[in-house]
Amino acid sequence: MPSDTITSNPAVVPFSILSKFQFSFLIRDPRTAISSLYRCTVPPLNEKTGMHMFLTSEIGYREMRLLLNYLYKNDAQRKEQVCLVDADDLLDDPAGIVKAYCERMNLPFSEDMLKWGSDEDQARAKKAFAKYYGYHEDAIESTGLKPRPHPGKHYGSAEEENEKWRSKYGEDGARKIREVVDATMADYEYLKQFALKVSPK
Repeated sequence: MPSDTITSNPAVVPFSILSKFQFSFLIRDPRTAISSLYRCTVPPLNEKTGMHMFLTSEIGYREMRLLLNYLYKNDAQRKEQVCLVDADDLLDDPAGIVKAYCERMNLPFSEDMLKWGSDEDQARAKKAFAKYYGYHEDAIESTGLKPRPHPGKHYGSAEEENEKWRSKYGEDGARKIREVVDATMADYEYLKQFALKVSPK
């Protein structure tokens, strides 16, 4: 087990309940996730989100790692049971990752899972996410999952990333984003080792 495994339950939910579930985890590279979160806290988007402070307590990579390790230590989750999806993998190969997810969860896969968009679906989604207005418009307005045009997201050098953030959010914003990205990357990389992979064809 990793050295940072903890013996006490890091969740508010008792282990007697946690142990009954098959968990699904979704992760996103901090270089995109953190900058996206920061964007929600500054003008003009913060007028929609109502979020005017960049709260690092909202991020959760370390908490997810601790929970996963705790479940391992207490035999509530084995490596071959972990159902963890990396957002980059999902965007590169939606059908492959959703199918792998279904196989892991013992669910039947259908191509219909990759598309939606009826008026009823959209109305339900907008109602469910009304509390988070400003965060999820792209997802709410979408009608399906399609592979992005250029698979394999390219992440530049640290200085290239810093410059991109400086041009969007200024020196202070870039510094805040960089600090959090650097602080969370090790936890992200640890979690990524469990990410679902598409079976070779």
